[in-house]
Amino acid sequence: MKFEPLLDGPGGTQFAVAPDSIAMTEEVYALTGTTPNLDPDLGTIQTWTLTGNSTPVDTLTDGQSMTLMIDDGSACSIAWPTMNWVGGTAPALEATGYTVIVLWKVGTTLRGARLPGTVV
Repeated sequence: MKFEPLLDGPGGTQFAVAPDSIAMTEEVYALTGTTPNLDPDLGTIQTWTLTGNSTPVDTLTDGQSMTLMIDDGSACSIAWPTMNWVGGTAPALEATGYTVIVLWKVGTTLRGARLPGTVV
């Protein structure tokens, strides 16, 4: 990706140059409880260690997304909010390590996909 200099008008004087690379730091947040709000405003990367069967609440708005790292070492289940899953059904959770789920909302439809593999 290449950025062009910013000019103060057509053919004008250059007043700023964007860098050729931009680093972005995301907030990391730890969800707790069995009915947490899925809220990317708290952090776009969230961890969640399940302590019982859980029912998260969809609070994403149009255009928001988040990455959810779920630790299900206690073999709990999740009753997901109404949503469309890539592949058609909610994914199974790993018994060890983190299962990584990406959630995003387009319009009023929440969508989700499990990333392959397990993060330990």
